[in-house]
Amino acid sequence: MVVLTARQSDVAQQFDCADDVHPRLMRLKPLDDSASRTLVQRIVTGTTRDGNEPFIEWCVARGGGNPYVLTELAVRAEGESEPFRAPAALERIAAERLDGLSDVPLRILQATAVLGPASSTRRVEELLGATRLGLLDGLDTLSTAGMIGLESDRIVLRHRLTADAALERLSEPARQLLHRRAAELLERERSTEASDALAGECAQHWQYAGEHTRAIELLTGAASRLTGLGMPIEAARLYERAAQITTSAPDKLNHLAARAHALFLGADWEPFVHVATELESLQRHTRSSPDNHDDTELELSLAKWRLGADRRELLVDATRCAAATSASDSHRVHAAAWALMLADNLCDEHAATAVMRAVAPAIAQTGIDDGAAACLHMVYHTAFGNPQTGLDAAHRLTDAQLAAPDGGNKAKYLAHAAAALRLCGAPILEARQAAAAALEIAQRLGLAAYAAPAANQITLTFLAEGDMATARAWFEKALWLMEHSADTVGRSTILSNGAEIALRERRLGDAERLITESEQAVGRARSPRSEIRHVSFRWRLAVLRGDADPTEHDLTHFAHLHRRTRKANGQDFATAVLVDLLLLRGRRREASRLLTAYVSRFRRPTASLEPDLERLRRELGVE
Repeated sequence: MVVLTARQSDVAQQFDCADDVHPRLMRLKPLDDSASRTLVQRIVTGTTRDGNEPFIEWCVARGGGNPYVLTELAVRAEGESEPFRAPAALERIAAERLDGLSDVPLRILQATAVLGPASSTRRVEELLGATRLGLLDGLDTLSTAGMIGLESDRIVLRHRLTADAALERLSEPARQLLHRRAAELLERERSTEASDALAGECAQHWQYAGEHTRAIELLTGAASRLTGLGMPIEAARLYERAAQITTSAPDKLNHLAARAHALFLGADWEPFVHVATELESLQRHTRSSPDNHDDTELELSLAKWRLGADRRELLVDATRCAAATSASDSHRVHAAAWALMLADNLCDEHAATAVMRAVAPAIAQTGIDDGAAACLHMVYHTAFGNPQTGLDAAHRLTDAQLAAPDGGNKAKYLAHAAAALRLCGAPILEARQAAAAALEIAQRLGLAAYAAPAANQITLTFLAEGDMATARAWFEKALWLMEHSADTVGRSTILSNGAEIALRERRLGDAERLITESEQAVGRARSPRSEIRHVSFRWRLAVLRGDADPTEHDLTHFAHLHRRTRKANGQDFATAVLVDLLLLRGRRREASRLLTAYVSRFRRPTASLEPDLERLRRELGVE
């Protein structure tokens, strides 16, 4: 048996005069991208290009589904990083294929390559201005030669190497002209359809046409609209392109800052930290002052916290920022509110006092944003000060935000206010309404940074009411909203609420799984709050299973954690578990003293006792 390969469709006719030879003709279609990728990956396995995804994708894009071309590219291409170059033999073959084309097919191939993913028969016709008859002949020639194909209404290049060779034959003026015509064509379509779907392609054509300013204006305008439409991650990609094109250092900083903010709104934490860190580095090199106090600074701190950074270090930095006289008064107030949240998480009242002292000169100034000032007082008094003052501040903040334009700040403030309303004794419905408003804004505007926290606040309102079925449904929604996020702290918090719901419903298997997942999510980034929560969950699970057997060391460790956290909000559950363990060990008097001290001296008087704690209060006769 002999196997022959050929491009000619009439190859079998060459055997008509041969005796007893009846060749079987098999038409081989190109490999699809998945099969092409598999072939290249197998070829490069064990070589220096093993795992080099940019190289593999480059081979797939230029191989045209041809196993021979793919193999040659994978084995003999030049370069270990972009730009890669095809072997000279393949480039020569690609150039030779073009030699047989007349002017019209060549121009069609060049126009298709210039348009790229936006190529279609209509756009190629409009770009070239060719006659309909000439266009038909040219398309037939290219299709017969296997250089182009059709997917829906899009012309696709079968061999990127041949297309690259065709582009090489364009003079620089001719290439710029085609890109300019392509940009004008796509921009006209964009204005007609009122869509930003083609913004990236259109800007690229303006850039290649030498119109960099026009490209940047198009990208930033489209990015701004995408942010408003709830597509911040898509907007971030356009801001990235704008930063790459511009040659102005100040403009580059502005585009990077816009990209960072879009990534923050989309809760894409790891890329955000990378971009924000790059931005801070560039700012330090372009400003005379080493201090850089802006919104990105605070967003970076919050992102690091969500990714599990050391809270104590973040608190020190935020406190320093709140005290910085080189920062604006408004920025200092925002930094102080963030520092107070960290201090609350660490159950550090002394740090909170230091923060309020540091920001006092700034808060006394006129012109401070009412929302920022109300948020500062709300956070401090909810966690450390007078609950009624915290409640009043939460009401002021909520009223101000409900009248404000929709946006990230509104969603953030309403979610914070929901927590304060719940913790400071407002009707649960008020807290739920504020959280629901925050969630609606966050989901409509694509603000992933605020969607899951808002849903989690709704979960907590139903948990506080004892409606476990509804709380479980909202827990599942909050977890779904957090599904693809790298937010370790937020994910751990949501999972711990799910564990509490499971414990209250006596779903012990689910509870154990959720406790473990919550512990794994937070990892080493545990705070006193998260640590006592997980410890109390583990012991409550053991009590419900009937196998709780705490040692003296266990009780001492638990009591130490309780002393560190007992002044903080939400410690009823942990207190009830510790009292139950003391009773289990026959230490009724110690249990009674601990409960009395907690209820009368340390617990913030904002809401009714958690059910298990109320049971123990009656059992021990504690007033």
